[in-house]
Amino acid sequence: MSDAANLFDQINQAGPEPSEMAKKHCAAVCVQDQPVAGKPFAVFVRVGGVPHPMENGHHIQFFDLFVEDLYVSRVSFIPLVNSPEATLYLTLAREGKTTLRVVSRCNLHGLWEGKRDVVVAAGVGRG
Repeated sequence: MSDAANLFDQINQAGPEPSEMAKKHCAAVCVQDQPVAGKPFAVFVRVGGVPHPMENGHHIQFFDLFVEDLYVSRVSFIPLVNSPEATLYLTLAREGKTTLRVVSRCNLHGLWEGKRDVVVAAGVGRG
């Protein structure tokens, strides 16, 4: 992770030993069941393993969800009203390994990335 002066110059990542700042800003991406090609599945995203403030002066503004580098959705948050988390439903057409990436934006500390690899099973022969 970079120093505080450079937080807005890049997409920040947690690294192997996340700092307290990274723990508050990187998104956890959870998929409960194995995705099946052509069928919707739930993706739960929560920004911060450690709760992030949601005050007027310091809050998560939004997160963007990507499948690999393909942008698929944005969820925006209002301070004092929302918690920075959401469940989204995706349908992926192709089987195999892919990466779900979430880029969140804190109004004070810039962009932060969290990601999870998932394996999409073949859809043939499934109900």
